[in-house]
Amino acid sequence: MHRREKNHLAAILFIFCLLPALALAHKPYDRLFIFGDSLSDPGNAYLLLGTALTPPYETLDALLIPDAPYAIGAHHFSNGETWIEQLARQIDLKASADPAFGVSHRGRMKAGNYAVGGARARDSGSGVNLPQQVGAYLAAGNPPSPHTLYVMAFGGNDVRDAIAALAFDPTGATSAGILGEALTSIADNIQL
Repeated sequence: MHRREKNHLAAILFIFCLLPALALAHKPYDRLFIFGDSLSDPGNAYLLLGTALTPPYETLDALLIPDAPYAIGAHHFSNGETWIEQLARQIDLKASADPAFGVSHRGRMKAGNYAVGGARARDSGSGVNLPQQVGAYLAAGNPPSPHTLYVMAFGGNDVRDAIAALAFDPTGATSAGILGEALTSIADNIQL
């Protein structure tokens, strides 16, 4: 092999070795903000309420839905990381999926997960629902950015409320109102 060919081969190998680093250097997002319910809550409900379930879990309802996070497993409503925490780790934004409540917002905080167990998309009059989560995000002074991924994961608790409403209003009018309010709230808060 001639010297010129060796230099070309060395250059090709060098570029080939740099490709993984270049791929990692170009991340599509630099921040992650999450708004949601217990399926996305990394511990906010515990930080806000200070209560957690310990075995035996006698307070679970017929659908096995806890009314507080579990004391084990980092105060989640699950037995480990939520789906959004797993996603954040995969896209190298793990710090963004940390609980946003219970931390000081002096300076720029990396924690961007505003999800709280039991939250509804609509303002149900109690709890930290979508409007309150978005309000906390806005109060923290987080500037919008095209390099930020925003996740809004709601609906389960609103649907459960709509199903429960059928017991006292079999016409479905109350249920339709609940679902309509939830959809309107999601649309309104996306536009903020």
